[in-house]
Amino acid sequence: MVPKYDRVLRHAQEALLAKASGSAQTIVLVTDADGLTRWANGTFASVMGYGTEDIAGRMPGEFLEGPATDPQAAAAIGRALRAAMPIETRILNYKKNGAVIWLDLEILPFFDEAAELAGFVYVGHAAGEGEAAERAPDTAKQFQLTKLQQKQQAAGAYDGVSGGGTSLAECLLSAYPYKVLVAEDHPINLKLVVALLQAAGCEARCASNGVEALEELERASFDLIVMDSQMPVMTGIEAIAIIRSRHDWKRCTPILSLTAHAMRGAEEYHTSAGADVYMSKPLRSDCFIGAVKGLAQRGRDLREKNSRPAAGSLPAR
Repeated sequence: MVPKYDRVLRHAQEALLAKASGSAQTIVLVTDADGLTRWANGTFASVMGYGTEDIAGRMPGEFLEGPATDPQAAAAIGRALRAAMPIETRILNYKKNGAVIWLDLEILPFFDEAAELAGFVYVGHAAGEGEAAERAPDTAKQFQLTKLQQKQQAAGAYDGVSGGGTSLAECLLSAYPYKVLVAEDHPINLKLVVALLQAAGCEARCASNGVEALEELERASFDLIVMDSQMPVMTGIEAIAIIRSRHDWKRCTPILSLTAHAMRGAEEYHTSAGADVYMSKPLRSDCFIGAVKGLAQRGRDLREKNSRPAAGSLPAR
């Protein structure tokens, strides 16, 4: 039997190590599903000073956190791990020699072929050193606020003036996450797709067949539709054709079509039916997440542009 941490490393290499390799200063650390460290790259050792013998079989918080680490940030990471959810944060950590270091940290869960949690991958970049340890909690909170304000100012949604414009809470809801409708009748496949969507920064609304998907689309607007092609009651291909025949802007919502029966001509069959992208199962997590992010961003732009559509106007697909 393949050890659990070997599966973790395989998933990590597939989806994140390639991403991290673009920077010589990117640290990568992999844990198993229990949160115990199984591997770290050479940059982690050179930047943080910990060798394999220091970290193997230990939880990252045991050797990275210290007196000045913001307990709220650490607690947020803990909650995300327990829920098998992705998280991005900036947190003050400690090198082996006791020096403090700020890390911009992204933690993603990974799942095996049975949609069971396989482990977590930590990808981090040094965000600056030398901050006074006693100021760490306040500085971390201010960083989160500033990061959100900058994102909203870029979108023209936050004016930075108390009592005016959009509230910070409303800005957060408008910025995260992508809204995705996923139609999949197989419960294990659905669990895996939803987990990957969460890793891509999406909020998933689920349907078990094409009819339910069409009903959800009537009730709400989405940035992306992920549609399994073979479902009972109404197939995904039939549902896609109905969506593309709509007379409002929702007909242009990006659609990613999935199938477990890949064969010659399948891609042309799905795209000619109206899908923007076609993928065969089993899914490659890196390809799926990359496609989802690109399509969902395009869909979000479309949705926001048409939130107050001009009478009688339809966007070009």
